[in-house]
Amino acid sequence: MVRALAYFFAPTVLLTACPSPTPQADPPVEIRPDPHPTEVAPAPPPPKAPASLTQLAEVIRVAFTERNGETLARHASVHGVRFSPYAWVSPEDDVVLTPSELRGAFEDPKVRTWGTYDGRGDSIDLAFADYVKTFVTPDAFVPGNRVTSEKHSAKNLGHMGSGHTKSNVHETYPDATWIELYVPGRNPDYEGMDWVRLALVFVREGGTQKLRAVVHDEWTI
Repeated sequence: MVRALAYFFAPTVLLTACPSPTPQADPPVEIRPDPHPTEVAPAPPPPKAPASLTQLAEVIRVAFTERNGETLARHASVHGVRFSPYAWVSPEDDVVLTPSELRGAFEDPKVRTWGTYDGRGDSIDLAFADYVKTFVTPDAFVPGNRVTSEKHSAKNLGHMGSGHTKSNVHETYPDATWIELYVPGRNPDYEGMDWVRLALVFVREGGTQKLRAVVHDEWTI
């Protein structure tokens, strides 16, 4: 009986006598620097404000030339920018584009009525990009082809050339300052009547000059 119990308990004793294996700790993880780190480009600095009104006019002229609606929108008045195809500003009929409209204006196919053609009476029905080519004519106003003049009062507005259409910019915007880009007549067959002038009208908003109107002028009948 005793021998039988010994055989019965022997496996149990042997099992309890065997030590359990000791768990091994995970090896430390070696963190190596990325040999090709991804560089994050710094944000571009905001564009510097033009130091003078003449420089601001040049920024806007280039924006028209390069079809840069974002720049036009950034410098536009909160009340929008009026576009007049001739010297007489018509608050009732002129097209006024808001900053948000200017931002995508060059890609906008919408045809607007900008006024009537002088001497013809037909409606000026053009998309914005086509209007700019016809009545803003940025290519004509490149440095060297133009005379630039800053205006502060009505008495010297339009002294470089005039047609039969009176200018009323000073009456419409009495507190404005404007830059005139003037190209004298270049074709001798026209005896100087092929001059072109563009007035960029600025108003002060929050201490900054903002574009309020773009007034095209030429010889009219």
